[in-house]
Amino acid sequence: EDSVQDQAAPGLPTRDALLLELQRGSSEALLALETAGEELRGDKEVMLEFVRKDGNLMRHASAELRADSEVVLEAAKQNVYALHYASDEVRSIKEVVLEVVKR
Repeated sequence: EDSVQDQAAPGLPTRDALLLELQRGSSEALLALETAGEELRGDKEVMLEFVRKDGNLMRHASAELRADSEVVLEAAKQNVYALHYASDEVRSIKEVVLEVVKR
């Protein structure tokens, strides 16, 4: 039986399918993320995996994760421009900015 997290609306990727596409390095992974439902784009583990590969994928993160300093830092480690997608609150945290500037 699938967990609620693994269920998706018809035509939308499941959590497992999304992570599998990313692990495979598939060009389909980005498309899968773009078509993923809000629940998957709000899944911290899923988004951490994606932003570690491409920080600009922060643009697909839910508002909640754009306000999560851990997710923002991981994205910014990969691409400093990911800060553009972070919430104003996270961008105003001195420690976050200093960590990004050190890179």
